[in-house]
Amino acid sequence: MQFIFGIILTLTICLNLMGQKKTQSKIIFFKTGQSTLSQQDKQDLMNWLAQFENNNVKFIVKGYCDTVGSAKINEILSKKRALSVEKLIKTNNHKWTIEIMAFGETNLPFPKNSPKNKCVIIESVGFDANFAKNLGINKQNNKSDSLIDATGSSDIVFENDTTIYLSKGTIIEIESGTFYPIKVKDINFEFTEIFSLCDMLKNNIITRDDEGNCLLSSGMVYIRATYDGEEIQPNKGKFIRLKIPIINSGENTTKEMSMYGAFKEGDKTIWRKVSSVYSYADENNTYYLFKTDSLYNFNLDISIAEVKCEKTGPKLKLPKKFNFVTILQTYPPKKYLATGIQRKKRVFQLDELRYDYNPYIIISGINKDGLPVLAEGKLSRLPFRKKANMYIVKKKHFKQLPPGYINRDNLNMALCGHLNKLEESFK
Repeated sequence: MQFIFGIILTLTICLNLMGQKKTQSKIIFFKTGQSTLSQQDKQDLMNWLAQFENNNVKFIVKGYCDTVGSAKINEILSKKRALSVEKLIKTNNHKWTIEIMAFGETNLPFPKNSPKNKCVIIESVGFDANFAKNLGINKQNNKSDSLIDATGSSDIVFENDTTIYLSKGTIIEIESGTFYPIKVKDINFEFTEIFSLCDMLKNNIITRDDEGNCLLSSGMVYIRATYDGEEIQPNKGKFIRLKIPIINSGENTTKEMSMYGAFKEGDKTIWRKVSSVYSYADENNTYYLFKTDSLYNFNLDISIAEVKCEKTGPKLKLPKKFNFVTILQTYPPKKYLATGIQRKKRVFQLDELRYDYNPYIIISGINKDGLPVLAEGKLSRLPFRKKANMYIVKKKHFKQLPPGYINRDNLNMALCGHLNKLEESFK
């Protein structure tokens, strides 16, 4: 059963004890993950509270959650819901006594799997003020028994803005309350900065979006936030601000860069444009700046016009009896990386190419003698058979690697070393 945001279902139970003592209850329902009261919620609750204006009354505010998600998160969310109601009650009359109780997903008022459990139940307990006065009963001490005072200085309710500096220059700024009621210091953050072709290779990343367009990268930042083993996102209306350092050549520092989020396609990562508020290069043009309300793995890219990242490019023919072959194509000094795909025993095919970008090829493998070898250079320097649209890679193009590079993992280490040297040569 779905509940429309802003609608309150009220259950009122009246018991008359000695004609004067009253206990009443009210239920407020919430949507999944929400803890704030809508304007309609607030108005209805204020109207309900008006009947107690002259009463010496205590309110017991009980917060609950359904059983979706982790028990720890649900306990915190139920407390947050109870605090929202407590704050409004205090605003209406600061003299009332209030006690809040956070049950999480325990002691549920409805069947275990019911969405109605996403609620707060408010119970009033007390005597009519005039009846109490006639009996000579003094008003109670109006001390709040709240677990957390929503208007106080609890570090769960309030915390300072947080700035995180990563090792390769990325700066992450987290606004106070972004993950409320969870404190930033209790969150487990995982970060990965990828600013080199070697990093892209090690993380099995290709610069292609979900529509097959080739991308030139200006840096990637992977961010994951978890609490109690569960992945979490910023609260609605809260943003995280990221500053990604500009480390590419001048031609890549352009206002045309777009923000992409990472998505898995098989064992590879591809990129899809994500909505973000983005600005370019302030602070002496040293950073790309943007803010986001969702945590993705981020990539700043610009699409390569005129070509698709599809295996429709030229073919490469290798010498006989090569094993564990990896073929990389790039456009130095641009941050672009693609891999060749095997079509036949000795024939591999590249992505569609921008020849004006001077494509560069690196090939590693084990030759027929069981030795690790590597070849690299501009594609244009290889012999080309126009009719077959095929470049010929000969044995003379390969250099032997040290014997330690005898398996695929070590060959990837060799590829990384050559990618690093290639990038260094353009700095």
